[in-house]
Amino acid sequence: MLFSRLPAAGHLASVAFRGRSYWQVLTRVAPVAGGIHGAFALLFEGMGASRLALGNLAFTALWGVIYGLLRGRHNRLAVLLVWVAIPGHSLLATLVLGWDSGFHYYVLLMVPVMFVSPGRQNSTRVLLGALLAVFYVALDISARGTVPLEPIASGALDWVRFFNMASTFFVLG
Repeated sequence: MLFSRLPAAGHLASVAFRGRSYWQVLTRVAPVAGGIHGAFALLFEGMGASRLALGNLAFTALWGVIYGLLRGRHNRLAVLLVWVAIPGHSLLATLVLGWDSGFHYYVLLMVPVMFVSPGRQNSTRVLLGALLAVFYVALDISARGTVPLEPIASGALDWVRFFNMASTFFVLG
């Protein structure tokens, strides 16, 4: 039944509930994501990496816009911006700080969210999942084959990676 196009009789109510729950969860996650970026802005400013701090402030603002769009029920635009924000930030941060920074973990958060999102056909979900997998592998290959654009001290990089790990688990929980 995974790839059937029509829900079984009696299943429509659970699909509607899943849709409401999905948007409620996404609305709750947006300020958390903004807060994580705000924390990174403080962390990077404290390390003397002002450009990285400013970049995170920009993403904090973007998550504020996403939250406002979700509250105003402009869900399609909000989801489009989520699809820009998460892979975009992961790409930029990984190229700037390197694979060992752990910013790639956030891309993995998109997989479960994508598969429970309402209103998409399963074939679309599979296609988006495949595109996300290609992006992730390409990010891995490119990041491992290049020197970070703005390397930071090894100990600081460890803290950034630990923070990303903890944030990923926090968002999943």
